[in-house]
Amino acid sequence: MRDVTLVRPAVFPAVCIACGQPSARSWKLKVKEGFNAILVRHERWLFLPVPLCKRCESRRFFGAFITPSAVLLGCVAGALATAARVADMISPSTQLFAIFAVLAWILVFINFGTRQVDYRILGVCGVAFSDDSVTLRFRGEPPAPILKMPRV
Repeated sequence: MRDVTLVRPAVFPAVCIACGQPSARSWKLKVKEGFNAILVRHERWLFLPVPLCKRCESRRFFGAFITPSAVLLGCVAGALATAARVADMISPSTQLFAIFAVLAWILVFINFGTRQVDYRILGVCGVAFSDDSVTLRFRGEPPAPILKMPRV
């Protein structure tokens, strides 16, 4: 794991930020600060256009379905717990535990899902940003052209 802080606006070379191959497209990497507690939210976003090769872009495109699927799975689990309680198959305390577990699951994926999908699939995610810099976290060693970019 390696954090690289780049000067904004970051102009990336024409190589994939994930694997270092020649880039084919640009992907908007989401860098988020803050939290989302469903009813209370304080967030700032930066959508950083980063170059990706065709292989990494298609992997990230299909990975975009992971976070909504995980949230949907949590909602289904909560509905099943409620249905089991209505059918008198589980106790109220078990249902409450299941509902709180589902809410925790959904909060984790709302707050960290996109970052983790980027990190696991691409090997890079946005960590923090300010008016003049952006910090990216690489799972391995960043491609050499990325390391040659202006840094803070």
